[in-house]
Amino acid sequence: MLLKRAKRQNIREVIDEDALDFLLNYCGGHVRQFMTFVQQTTRETKTTPIGLLAAQKAIQKSVTTYSTTIRTSQWPLLAQLERSKDKTWDSNDLDRRVLLENLCVLEYMNGGENESVFEAAEPWYAIHPIVRELRQFKSAVKALQQTIKP
Repeated sequence: MLLKRAKRQNIREVIDEDALDFLLNYCGGHVRQFMTFVQQTTRETKTTPIGLLAAQKAIQKSVTTYSTTIRTSQWPLLAQLERSKDKTWDSNDLDRRVLLENLCVLEYMNGGENESVFEAAEPWYAIHPIVRELRQFKSAVKALQQTIKP
């Protein structure tokens, strides 16, 4: 998709490998967010290939957005998901639904080869990679770990 938009034949002409890896890692597999990040990198640099520094600057706005939109009461919910083994998420709960809608929590559907067609269609959830890097998230996970220890 990126090559088609850039009208190029080789990805290396468009973006450095480390910058591409960085954006792919921090979009969490969300294609629209990836393309937004790429668009933002083009605002950070006027040359190609796009470098890592431009990619890092491109996600700074998202870091600010995530860190300011998550309410204090929601950090423990994120920590619980991070620590859960089954990665389920009750989207009927208003706070959880808001976190899902704001892409703080990402929904995935990709069962393994050994799963039935029904198990493969069941969603699982993960914390957005940018949220996982935030100080408040790390503090919430640490606080949860301390309450679990005997």
